[in-house]
Amino acid sequence: EVTIVGGKAIVKIKISEEVLKQAVIDGNKSIIILLGKEVLKDILKDSQIKKGIVIDLFIPTVKDANVNNIILSRDALLLAKKSGQKLTINVVIGKGYTVDIPVSELKKVTYVSKDMNIAVTLKKDTKVAAKSVGILSVGTDGNLTAGMVVTVPVKGTLSLSAGDKVYIYHKNAKTGALEEMPNNPLIVAADGTIKLSTLSGGDFVICTEKVKDAVTLVDRVIVSVESTVAKGKKINVKVTLPEELARVAAFTKGDPVGQEEVKVTYQVSDKVIATVSSNGTITAKKKGTVTLTVVVTLENGQKKNFNKTIKVN
Repeated sequence: EVTIVGGKAIVKIKISEEVLKQAVIDGNKSIIILLGKEVLKDILKDSQIKKGIVIDLFIPTVKDANVNNIILSRDALLLAKKSGQKLTINVVIGKGYTVDIPVSELKKVTYVSKDMNIAVTLKKDTKVAAKSVGILSVGTDGNLTAGMVVTVPVKGTLSLSAGDKVYIYHKNAKTGALEEMPNNPLIVAADGTIKLSTLSGGDFVICTEKVKDAVTLVDRVIVSVESTVAKGKKINVKVTLPEELARVAAFTKGDPVGQEEVKVTYQVSDKVIATVSSNGTITAKKKGTVTLTVVVTLENGQKKNFNKTIKVN
């Protein structure tokens, strides 16, 4: 069922309760729902669509039916990309959740991209970390085909209320370490939801306080530069950022999906011996030794200095 309302294309899909019951009888422990190109192919012909595409997916609650794979196919993503419109999927099961994929992320999809699992589950948990209250599982672990914003109700399911502050950490599937997510903390909205903006799937731990031994975003920054340089020569500083950080010259009001803005600046201890440009190019001027300081500053105020000693021969 497809309707056009206020410039939005709304596609309604209802999964049969009998289909889910039969899947349980057949012993299917993991049920897969595929959203293929057929979902979108007809609506792209309509010139009235100017304000986005919305898929309302209704899934009945059936005992022992574990719907943890809702697959948005590559071809469906490519059609959404072709439309030039934001794609929204409202999954109506239990308390439900919403997945938004903006145009900027759809542009990343190519013919060699993979299908994307957009299934989301939320459960209580107080053991993963101090002050943890729940785990939000998004799709499958690893990089997503396109970044997305997940809106999920936490009030009632978790011990949270509107206005509460929460910190989100991605649980590294290989090491078990908790890795800080961008734009912490999040605030529980008036309707009892939080919005997780992410470039990757996996398990996300929701805590009511900062986790002291978590891997921060600045902890994952790597700065490298040659330790020696000949007088009159130039070398470049290499700053490697995790994908969750977007380098900018100046902070803006918004952030890219799944990222937080970061500024990188450079300075040297003695400009007579060497200078450094705003893009990290060091020019050796005179024999001696200088200390290079690379300052990494996140929009949330986190800052880390990296000091490197460079000898000019």
